[in-house]
Amino acid sequence: MRLAFGWVSGILLMAYGLAGSASAVPRLLAGEPLSRYGWWRLLLWMPHFWVGGILVLAAMVAYLRWSRPTSTGSAAARGLRRR
Repeated sequence: MRLAFGWVSGILLMAYGLAGSASAVPRLLAGEPLSRYGWWRLLLWMPHFWVGGILVLAAMVAYLRWSRPTSTGSAAARGLRRR
């Protein structure tokens, strides 16, 4: 359960943003107009949640990749360290 807060918050941010945006899509496909608030919510408010979730998950993956011990490096990396 290492770094569970990052995984859970990233997934919840994405889910909240997508669920909040999903209500406008059927209205647009049916040809119904959206109010000014509907457009604001669809284009500005909800995307920052799901984009934020993607960024949190990407940061978690990057942290886990680059926080590995260096002793498991490749032979080329071990050769560079000897010089």
